[in-house]
Amino acid sequence: MAALPIASVTYGLQDPNPRVSGKGAAILREAGKQASLFGGLEVELEDLAEQFLLNMRSDRIFVALKVASSMDGQVAMADGESRWITGEAARAEVQYLRGCYDAVVTGMGTFSP
Repeated sequence: MAALPIASVTYGLQDPNPRVSGKGAAILREAGKQASLFGGLEVELEDLAEQFLLNMRSDRIFVALKVASSMDGQVAMADGESRWITGEAARAEVQYLRGCYDAVVTGMGTFSP
């Protein structure tokens, strides 16, 4: 970005990665660019970057679990017939979530304790 023909950059969070933390703004300033931290939305921005921030701050991975089951805890009919047990909105949300993660484990036989 320092080489681009721009005058200023506004960023929302400082990168917590110890290898680069704070260096980006310094590089921009050294190149004659204005670099400023945008304030006021810290909570929202931390929520947006939750997975990355958890990994950088605690050296842990972010794991999410989404389960769909019927009232009796099953995922299929008694005779084995498959039937949707979630609505269209829930299925659309699952597609969004799948795009947010690096790995997806799915299906009853994929994971067994």
